[in-house]
Amino acid sequence: MKNLALALAMTLFLTACSSGSTVAPLDVVLNGTFTGSFANTDGNQEGTAVLNLTQAAGGTEITGNAIFDITVGSTSNVCLLNGLVTGTNNGPSASITIQNGNLQLAISNNGDTLSGTYVVTVDTDLCSNGTGSGNITLTRS
Repeated sequence: MKNLALALAMTLFLTACSSGSTVAPLDVVLNGTFTGSFANTDGNQEGTAVLNLTQAAGGTEITGNAIFDITVGSTSNVCLLNGLVTGTNNGPSASITIQNGNLQLAISNNGDTLSGTYVVTVDTDLCSNGTGSGNITLTRS
């Protein structure tokens, strides 16, 4: 019985140590400018994004503005300029709403990288070429 308990404890320890997942500390504050790229689900439209974020001191509320630029061929077109940003920093993730869309983002351990998905909820032609969703990666600049 003692050997079984020891084997079970070692299995749990090795599983926990080898999971490979990381969790951001709860004290990561999302103040600053984050720049990066996005691509719609169909892969036929991509562009750049800039989020200027401010997180309330000691709180989880996020506010700011966003600029999304789509690239069509060699031409860049602003599809969202100064979009109102609101959201919540939940530690290892952030939920952000930008005007007519939502971003679900994972936050890196140091808070310098945001990556995840976006869903356009109202005007699906805005920054998503009618697909309504895609992937986005942003880095603190």
